[in-house]
Parts: sequence; C-alpha cells; structure tokens
Amino acid sequence: MTMTRTLPAIVLLLAAIPLTAQGQSPETSATREAVARAVQHVAPSVVRIETTTGMERIGRVRKGLGPSTGTIVGADGWIVSSSFNLAHRPAGIIVSLADGRKFPARVVAQDDTRKLTLLNVDASGLPVPTPAPKDAIASGAWAIALGKVWSNTEPSISVGIVSAVDRLDGRAIQTDAKISPTNYGGPLVDIEGRVLGVLVPLSPGGDSVEAGLEWYDSGIGFAISFEEILSRLDRFQKDELKRGYLGVAFGGKNRLAELGPISRVAWHSPIASLGVQRGDRILAINGKTIERYGHLVQALRPLYANDVVTLTVERDGKRQTHEVPLAAKLPVYERPYAGVLVDHAKTGVRVRGVVPGSPAEAAGLRAGDVIGEVKTSDSEEPSSNSQAKKPSGKPPSNSPLDKGEQKDGPLDKGEQKDGPLDKGENRKDKGEPNDVVTLAKVFDDVQPGGKVELTVDREGKTLAVPLTLGRFPLALPEEVPSTPLAPGEWELKSSEAERDAAWSYAPKTAVKEPLGVLFTFRASDDPTAKELAERWKPVLEKHRLLLAGIGPKAKRWQRSDLERASTLLEDLEKRFPINRDRVIVVGRTNSGAVAEAFVNANRRRVGGLVLLDGGRLSSPETHPDEKLAYWIGWSTDNPKKSGFEQAAQRLRKAKHPVLGGERTTTAKTYPPADERQRIGRWSELIGAL
Repeated sequence: MTMTRTLPAIVLLLAAIPLTAQGQSPETSATREAVARAVQHVAPSVVRIETTTGMERIGRVRKGLGPSTGTIVGADGWIVSSSFNLAHRPAGIIVSLADGRKFPARVVAQDDTRKLTLLNVDASGLPVPTPAPKDAIASGAWAIALGKVWSNTEPSISVGIVSAVDRLDGRAIQTDAKISPTNYGGPLVDIEGRVLGVLVPLSPGGDSVEAGLEWYDSGIGFAISFEEILSRLDRFQKDELKRGYLGVAFGGKNRLAELGPISRVAWHSPIASLGVQRGDRILAINGKTIERYGHLVQALRPLYANDVVTLTVERDGKRQTHEVPLAAKLPVYERPYAGVLVDHAKTGVRVRGVVPGSPAEAAGLRAGDVIGEVKTSDSEEPSSNSQAKKPSGKPPSNSPLDKGEQKDGPLDKGEQKDGPLDKGENRKDKGEPNDVVTLAKVFDDVQPGGKVELTVDREGKTLAVPLTLGRFPLALPEEVPSTPLAPGEWELKSSEAERDAAWSYAPKTAVKEPLGVLFTFRASDDPTAKELAERWKPVLEKHRLLLAGIGPKAKRWQRSDLERASTLLEDLEKRFPINRDRVIVVGRTNSGAVAEAFVNANRRRVGGLVLLDGGRLSSPETHPDEKLAYWIGWSTDNPKKSGFEQAAQRLRKAKHPVLGGERTTTAKTYPPADERQRIGRWSELIGAL
C-alpha cells in the first residue's frame, strides 16, 4: 500500500467525518489532508485478526467471532491487541497484514493490568510505527482511532481529541473519539502520524477483561501509551505482565481522605519482609509524597510485579527508606495445625493435652511435656490431596521459646537506609504468654506440610521430637482434652438496666489461666439470659469458657449495638485473662448478620464465629494475626440451606477452618445439649496450636 494510491480514498472517507479539536478550525481541506496523511503513515502497521471457534460468552457479554484489530510493535512478527479481542480463547488465530499476507499467530503473553495481549507471527521486516513521546501528549490534541474490522484494505477511522492523560491511575490516555470493538487493539494516532497508544476497553469501576464495554461509542475511550508498550516489549516477550502488589491495607478507600496508618500487612508480602507493621505510615513512594489514599493508588496501580519501588515509612516519628519489589500474587495464609493444647510454663510451653488423631499425637507428644525450643527446616510439599504451597519466605532457623519473641532494636533518629524496622508485636493476645505466641508464630511461618523439630523436656529428660504440621481437621474429634474450671460460684452480671440487653456470666473468683468467651448476639426467639446461663454452664465449666450476650436496644440492630458489644467484650478482657483464639461470637437466624459484622470489625479480638441458620457468610482474607475459625450450621427446614453449604465450601477454599454441617433440629430451635457440647469441644480445637 502506498500513499499515492490510498490517500484519495482516505480523504473521501474523512469527508463524511466531522473534524473538531480544541483551538482548531473544522472543515478545512488542509486539516483533512493532514489527518489522511497521519492515517496513511500508520495504516501499514494495523493488522486484521480473525479467530476460529472459542467461548460464546466472556463474563456476561456475548462475544462474537468476527474480526478484530491489532497493532505491530516488533519488526520480527510482534503484534499487540486488546485482551478482550481474544478473551474467548480461540482455537486458531489468523493475522492479515496490510499487504495481504496472512499468518497463523500464537498468544505469547498477557498484560493483565492494561488488558493487552501479545501475539507473534512467523514474519520479519514488519513496519513498526513511530511512538508519540508520552510526556509530550497533551489534552486537546488531535486523536485518530483506527480499526481493521470492516476491511483489510482500508482502516476504519474515528476522529476526536485527547481528553486527558494519565487516566485510570496513570495507566491510560483518554479520548473522545468513538471507541468500540470496531477498533479495540488498533492504534490511537496523532496528527503527525505517531502512535499515541493502543485502544483497549478499561473502566475505573472494574478490572475484568470486559470492563469498559459499557462506554461503547460514548466518547469515553482509552488507549495504553505506545511508547510505554515498546519500553516493556522485551519483558513482555519473556513473561506475563502481572499487576504488582505491595501487601498493605488501610482502614478506608476514600481517595480524597488523608492516608492513615497501615491497618494490615499481608502475610509473607514484600513489605512484611522489611518488618513494616500495622500502625506504620507510608510517607512516599518513588520520591512522591503520599498524603491521601488516592496518591497511594496512583503511585502503585501503574506498576507491575517485580517492579522495584522506593518506599519511605515512618514509625513513632522515625523514618526508613527501602527498595521493595512488588509481588505478582500475595501468598494465601493457611492456618497450620499440630493438635497441641498448651499452658504456660516458667520456661517454655507446657503441653496440657494432645488432640486424638492429630500430628502432635503422631509425633509422640504427651501431656506434661514442656517445649523449650523449636527448629524449623524447609517445608516439604504437602500430600497430593492438598492445595497448600510452600511460603516464599523462610522463618528463622532457631526460635528459643523461653526468651519470648526476639525483636530488633529501635530505630535511630532521622533517616535510615535499608535497615529492618524494629518488629513490634502485631497481634494483641491478652492473657496469652509470650512463649505460646512465639510458638504459634513459628508454626505460622512453616505452614501445613512443613516440618519442625521440638526440643522437649519430659520428666527431666531432653528429647528431640520431629513434627510435621497438618491442616485443621475436617471433622470434629469425638474427644478433645479439656481442663475444667475449679468448682466455684458464678455470677450473672448485667452492664445495662435490662439484664437481657447486655450481660455476662462468669466465675466470681479470680482465674489465672487464659479463658475463652462465648459471646452471643440475641436472636428474637432466644431464651432469657438466665436460661442461657443454666443451659450452657456445664459446657462453660468443662471447657473454661465465659458466657456473654447482647440484644438490640431498638426493634432492629443498629451500628450503636456493635459499639455496645465491643464495650462488653472489653469489660471481660479487663476482668479476666482471655485467649483471643477462643473468643467465639454466636449468631443464629436473625442475629447472624450482626454477629458476623461484629467479627469482621474485630478480627484481632475474635477467633471463632458460630452461625446457625443465619448470617451473610462473607469470605474475608486469612491472616495469621487475625485467625478465624467457623462453625456453620443449617437446619433441614431452612429454605436457604444450599446457600449455607456453598458458603462453607467457599470458606474452606479460602483456607478458613470450617466445621459444623446440617443440624438435627429446626431453625427455630435453640441449640440442644448435644450441639452445645460439640461447640464446646470445637472451642478447645480452635485454641489448639
């Protein structure tokens, strides 16, 4: 194709298109010819893509099998297109060049943050268009969108302007030209015939491959900087381009709000390896000051996995700067299980019981053993029926339990470079001894399938006990060792005028060893507080549990009720040593949703959630500092029982420990004695290491 042969045809085509741009006069032949020359300059680099078979739907969108467009990015057969064009996973791909030649193509890699697909054909000497410098692209400039859907000889043309740059958190150029599947994958060209970017559907409201289709021909379209694509082409040719994750979360996602302290550091994330922890503040990324949540998103969203960012973090007025590689995927934490019930000893951790059938029993641990030290080794791959994988990081090779967790020294004043932050305690375990917490943290690092070696004192003899950690049981053991509370007087205490509004049932005498808490949110048909205390007392005494409950102040649950519940739990935490892993919140029928909301808002204070025929059954992320186990029960007469079964499966897939199952009673029946006893045994199980 030559300019002299095709320019008149393009000019005739442009005659039917209104040309407008900020500060420029429309309808001039000079402008039309300039646009035609720009199109002619790039047209040889625009290809037509045809596919055979494939999926009929992509998400909720019905995908046709018609032609689409691609843009040449490398002379030796490299072509990019919109990922939407090939998301139906075609069996075959044929690329037609502007000179009429056709080649089979193969998919090489995907860019999932900018929704691009890289193709390769067995050809050489292909024309690569000139990129427009990204820094020189300005709002109001001409923008010409090209596609090759209707014809392989002449491109389709839509003319507009550059509406904005650095849109969608710095990933895209915005244009008001009409963008649709007609030109997805094609180039967006400036008036000089340079390629501004490659057209793709994108949306701030979603990250799926079809997100942005709702703006079909609306005057809102996006293109990925062509200069940026070429700068990453070598990397794109070798591997998938994945979104990069730092591994931190914050209390809110209001882009205009001031960025608060870190609320969560993801387990085994890049930033966790630096010792960054909950409560620290991010001040800058790559030299750019971060003041608002929106600044953080704009700094990180354009980046890819393995990109290295310079991070400035502050703790207690002291700053550190680190180089951090972003992760393609954050490891999913799965709670390890040994089946060891422990008490605190003067030195080390005393085993008070071993769960039957557990890894600890298989290793030969016994009640009365005192664990003084744990050595870790590289985790082995779990058995074939397991989905867990080894964590990427390695825990310390020796962790002396008799000294508690070792922490790095405090930061020096002022700016430091590359030194680890001092590691404060991330998790708040009131009443739980340091040695027990340390042992749990070592197990968390090793994960299921990994091996540790315990140094055990047994009746004055020192033994080395190898232990392979397992997964939380899928069935409740018939017997779980328990240490009952000493006989004594109990007190039903109300913190409000109406006893059933907010109450607790606990021993009058002081207790030294950590206790669990059964915290109930009152359903409309629950028994009174006094009746509940009488029904639960045998379970409470046997399994070292306190009982507390709260009802709504009004006819329906309000946000203020969550605050009242938090105050009631705080009162128990002040009065008794509490094992956070055994703080269990109970909701049934119409109190299930509020019980679940309370747990989600207090993950660092609650270790178990019992939902009986109620709840929304969301699936939060797992985290070693926010361990959460579920007991989900549904009755045979519950019309939504299939939803509960599916929710239990979904939670297990997300690596949460889940027990329970179908109940033998109706939904309106309060848990009978045998069900209460099972929940009591489960409370011991979730408190085990």
